[in-house]
Amino acid sequence: MNTDNNTLNDVREISHPDVVKRTNITSIILTSISILAGILSVVLWSGAAGVILIIAGALIYVIKPKTEVYEPTGCQIYRKSYFVASEKTDSIRKILEGELNDSVAPLQFLQSGSVRIDTLFNKERNFVAWQIFHFVPHRYEPVTKVNTLSGPPAVQFSRFIERSEKA
Repeated sequence: MNTDNNTLNDVREISHPDVVKRTNITSIILTSISILAGILSVVLWSGAAGVILIIAGALIYVIKPKTEVYEPTGCQIYRKSYFVASEKTDSIRKILEGELNDSVAPLQFLQSGSVRIDTLFNKERNFVAWQIFHFVPHRYEPVTKVNTLSGPPAVQFSRFIERSEKA
């Protein structure tokens, strides 16, 4: 599988030219509605309920002010982690770094495990970033670099992950 970009940083902090942070419109709308309802509530009815709505609006904005977007398509980026058994680290690495097609056997994902595969993908599945981590006491350390895929290789990777989720 050809990778478009290999970087040393963590997949959770990916810096790819096509991944940009944009203002989360839903968050701003919910924040505005909550704060306005809070102000109206303070003025018209109860001060306590209004203050709670204002604080809720501020928290909504603080929690999710921006979202990551794959710029060529405008689709939001999603993140997901998968866990597998540690004895399969080398075979997983070979599978993910090799040529993926429908004949490659799917992985067996677990609820938790000592090997974690972190993925980023957009809704259309034409952009993917992935990285493998291995558990050492109290934390996960990277085993591979961040690998990014776009176009047909990303779609093939997404299909492989979907097949593995069903297995």
